[in-house]
Amino acid sequence: MEHIKSNFKQHTFLRLCAVLFMLINTFYISFEVFRTRFIEDNILTTGLEKIQIEVLLTISLITSSSEVLLILLSLAYLIMTYYKSDKPSIRFFIFFNFSFYTGLFLISYIVSLAFLAPIGNLSQQLFIPFSIIIIGSIYFAGNIFFRKLLQST
Repeated sequence: MEHIKSNFKQHTFLRLCAVLFMLINTFYISFEVFRTRFIEDNILTTGLEKIQIEVLLTISLITSSSEVLLILLSLAYLIMTYYKSDKPSIRFFIFFNFSFYTGLFLISYIVSLAFLAPIGNLSQQLFIPFSIIIIGSIYFAGNIFFRKLLQST
């Protein structure tokens, strides 16, 4: 555990990415919950008017932009990890990201239960960044494996 803490303290870019990712994800979830509530309140009572449709379109634009930011942030983090690829960093990269994304999925699930919002809407922004991290982890693990294989022969 101490190794994880020291590794986290050493990686300023990782801390910055984690904080930005959590902020953008919180922003995204807030707008998704608002959108769900807005639809429920307006469709069930009066139906949607033109101004309400424009509000929904604006919210959709904001959430889509948030998704793109999360993807770009994941790619930037993956690229930085690639250029600083040493064994402890890679192991930490894999451990941290799986823990981090599991936590974010769990938070999305809890929020979906608390606000009766669809879990798919609250977690869809995590699927592509999580896939990017999985592909990066597979690459890094394979790279370490082949380096060990080449050194042993």
